[in-house]
Amino acid sequence: MPGISGAACQVPRLSTILINRAEPEGRRHFDLAHECFHLLTWESMTPERTEAVDGGYSGKGRHKRIEQLADNFAGALLMPKDLVTARWQERREKDVHRRLVETARTLHVTALAFKWRLVVLGLLTKADQLDIQDSRLSGGRAEDEKDKPKLFSADFVQCFQEGLAHGRLSVRRAASLLCMTIEDLADLFRDYKMTVPFDL
Repeated sequence: MPGISGAACQVPRLSTILINRAEPEGRRHFDLAHECFHLLTWESMTPERTEAVDGGYSGKGRHKRIEQLADNFAGALLMPKDLVTARWQERREKDVHRRLVETARTLHVTALAFKWRLVVLGLLTKADQLDIQDSRLSGGRAEDEKDKPKLFSADFVQCFQEGLAHGRLSVRRAASLLCMTIEDLADLFRDYKMTVPFDL
């Protein structure tokens, strides 16, 4: 999903959140919380079908406000006020950028998301904000391939396995939907320690 960090989808009998596993851990956490808001409020605040790829909300009015609420929900869920206040006050680094990056790392969020949470909570003054260069907040631990989540959730793979086992889905169609070869599909089930529901 190049250019897409996350998406919430609702289809009959299934609510799903898709998260780009190539994103840094902190971004994935924030995206998951943001998309949870959309699923929780789908009936009363239906999100736009698509949002800007760059993360900015070019829309106006109601849909822009829904996205702001989703961001605020994610920020409050991942960075509760009391915890953020305590962590921010206990750090003593002189360089504000290092302080933001290090504190965000302990909370498993991005430094940029942490900065905006501090702004929302009134813990960063306007003068502090002027001193911060967002381009210097991209630091954080590099992620190894082994740290990335698996390609699909176990529940998702199990849905495919059950669909194949009960004849509701053909092997070729399942492989096609997942953009895999039939051999890759068999390996997928093995990776999740599931019985391969078809013969090769």
